[in-house]
Amino acid sequence: MHAAPGAGGTAAAAAASKPTPNLNNPLVSTEKLIIVGASTGGTEAIRELLVLLPPDAPGVMIAQHMPPGFTKSFAQRLNGLCRIAVKEASTVNVCCRAIAYIAPGDAHLVLARSGANYVAHLSDARRSIVTVLLSMCCSGPPRRTPARMRSA
Repeated sequence: MHAAPGAGGTAAAAAASKPTPNLNNPLVSTEKLIIVGASTGGTEAIRELLVLLPPDAPGVMIAQHMPPGFTKSFAQRLNGLCRIAVKEASTVNVCCRAIAYIAPGDAHLVLARSGANYVAHLSDARRSIVTVLLSMCCSGPPRRTPARMRSA
């Protein structure tokens, strides 16, 4: 685990200590994915979930209703708090263990299979966890366990 901000650690050192997935082997993939969707106000629920994940957690895809520009800083903040890497998603993202991707504020993620890998593509359609879940059903393995998070 890396040092908390203000405890003498740097962001570069924290990023360097996070697991790096092996993307050179096309057969490496995570058979399990965690898909999270939250409305405005769900940022703390997402934080509480992600900080509990172990360093070898399955890949995570997050659709969070936030305005454009805020998701990048949200991902950076979570990356400094979590034992997994947290990033704002780019155009194409190979879903790997120990990495969480947050959809940018003006897009959402669509899941597809590419050989043995799951790949999350950005879509410019309206953000919706429903789209992410539907793409999971079309692309994912036969074992799915949907869950719903609600804030107290």
